[in-house]
Amino acid sequence: MSYFSDLKNDMASRWNMIRNKENGCGKRLFAAAELLCFPASILTLILLLPAQIVAAKCGWDCPQWAFRTLAVLVSAAVGYITNYIAIEMLFKPYKPQKWLFLWPQGLIPRNKHKIGEELGTQVAENLLKPQEIADELCQMVTAAVRNPNVTGKLRDAVQNLLRDNMDKITVHLIPKIEESVSAELSRHISPQNIMPLWENYLAPKLAAEDTRTLIAREIVSSLQKKSPQLTNMLKDGLREYAQSFLEKKLPLGFGADFLANGLVAFIDWPDIEKKLAEKIADPAVRDMIRDELSSLADRLDEWLKTPAGQEKLATWSTALSKKFQQWLKTYLEENLPRIARQMLASDDLWDWIEKTMIPAAEPKIKEFIASQKDEIVRKLDIKNRVSNAIDHQDVREFHNMINSVAAEHLGAIQVLGFLLGAVIGLLQLLI
Repeated sequence: MSYFSDLKNDMASRWNMIRNKENGCGKRLFAAAELLCFPASILTLILLLPAQIVAAKCGWDCPQWAFRTLAVLVSAAVGYITNYIAIEMLFKPYKPQKWLFLWPQGLIPRNKHKIGEELGTQVAENLLKPQEIADELCQMVTAAVRNPNVTGKLRDAVQNLLRDNMDKITVHLIPKIEESVSAELSRHISPQNIMPLWENYLAPKLAAEDTRTLIAREIVSSLQKKSPQLTNMLKDGLREYAQSFLEKKLPLGFGADFLANGLVAFIDWPDIEKKLAEKIADPAVRDMIRDELSSLADRLDEWLKTPAGQEKLATWSTALSKKFQQWLKTYLEENLPRIARQMLASDDLWDWIEKTMIPAAEPKIKEFIASQKDEIVRKLDIKNRVSNAIDHQDVREFHNMINSVAAEHLGAIQVLGFLLGAVIGLLQLLI
């Protein structure tokens, strides 16, 4: 049943080949000739030849032309059927058949493993050379790196990917940034690091007369600018003191606030403000501040070296680290997504990547690919891939594939067998 099913499919494929006008004239002609030759050969060998034998045995007279025509047809049929059987024996039987002693299995199925190994070797050595494929892959990768279309598509893909996952990325990044910055800050803001900073930089600076003079000058300048506020502070202080004093001296404190306000109003405060500004600008005040800074620096240096100073410094550095961590967390949560979006949308960033980063990375990419060439060749493994593909392919599918590709040529072999047989039959009649 399998044979008749295959024969039916073959005939149907030849008929479809004839109907398909896209096929060439030669292909359609050989398909039509095969459809005629096959039934003609079968009928000749199964019906006409036995009929002639029976007629000869029974003594029936047969016209000479019929005898000669039959001889030519038999020779043609033998040529066709011989080639047909030869081609069939390449593939069939697909599986070993114990009852077929001379030909238990088709040539290709029986040697499929050897054919696969040899075909894999030939393909790898002569057709798809792994080394050449690896070289071409390397060239494709390096060319893609330089291709503006590829980098443009990469840019769009990265932007879309990061934009769609920005919330997840920031949630992941914020703790990492906090941890990294906080660890670095804690490493630097500590009593062990602050003391060398004080001893090697700040204390010598404060000990220098130029520095102290500059600081004193700045303090004096700031105090001069604050003279109106200082005057108001004196005015309020005098009012509070006078009112408090008078409340104690006067019976029941009667009129204390009135007298205190009168006293304050009596004083020429603009003149006080002017004299205060002049006093602050006095060089003696500046020198006093300068000398006090030196004394203050000495006292601070001594205090920092005491256990109380070290403890206070440690407390201060810990509190500063905590405040900075809180500020950093709030800042990152509020600003990191916006900064990241602005950065990803920045043309300057992608121009820098395309013009600077990619050209700089290209030699490294080439070097990496070159170093992986042997691994690429090993993973391509064309020889074993071809061999395994043929090993695991069903013989019937392989036969159908060959038919779909070479049906015209296989059919031509059979048709030519029919024609050559017919020619030999004619030659025998002439001889």
